[in-house]
Amino acid sequence: MNSLIRLLGACVTVFLFAPTASAGPWVPPEGTSYLQAGGTFLRASDRDEFRLNLYGEFGIADRLAVIASVPFTYSNTTGQAPSGDTLDDFVGLAPSAGLRYGLVQGRFVLALQGDLSLPVNGGSVNLTGQILAGGSLDRRGRSFAQVGAGVRARSGSDAHEFIGNADVGVWLGSPVLVIAEYRARRQFTTEREATVEENEHMVGGQLIFKLTDKVLLGTEVLYTIPNNSVAEAVTSTLYIAVNRN
Repeated sequence: MNSLIRLLGACVTVFLFAPTASAGPWVPPEGTSYLQAGGTFLRASDRDEFRLNLYGEFGIADRLAVIASVPFTYSNTTGQAPSGDTLDDFVGLAPSAGLRYGLVQGRFVLALQGDLSLPVNGGSVNLTGQILAGGSLDRRGRSFAQVGAGVRARSGSDAHEFIGNADVGVWLGSPVLVIAEYRARRQFTTEREATVEENEHMVGGQLIFKLTDKVLLGTEVLYTIPNNSVAEAVTSTLYIAVNRN
């Protein structure tokens, strides 16, 4: 059961699309790690984005892990943003690092997470804090649910944000995991050029194949529901991950 919980925690880590970044509440045990590399393509009515990302979780002590990400992003403007914010073509590199601490462990888990993102060539400094919870929905560990909520503080003219997520996952036989996902992001400051604060909701899912005991192959598709502040968009991700026990 402990190894299954660790695998679930790795599988439900969703991070490649930075504006709605979230992570599972499971903390890798001391001396273990989870490494992931992948690519993301976003097609929206106002822009196209390409992202390459390296991500890792490293258990450094009982209930404590280091999390780190190195994303490279290229954004190509194709239209006017519904919020009225000015969009420009953008090439960015913004490494991030942080900590996740497990408050409660077992069938039900609760954790606190904080991370800091520092742009190398433009963009805002982001400080994000979240509370994360989750657990198995059955005694055999064949299904799970997780939720998270937090605040992202951003420097410069970029608006601060509330963020949230919810996932439900089910194993379809031992090698295949299906996850239904929801992501939310709501700005709550107006220190920017936009005329409308962005309120974003994304729905979609993930399909994960367990290639070996340590290697996972995953794909994710998220749909952004359009409104008067954000454009309709589809975000597609493909990644490979390794659990090191």
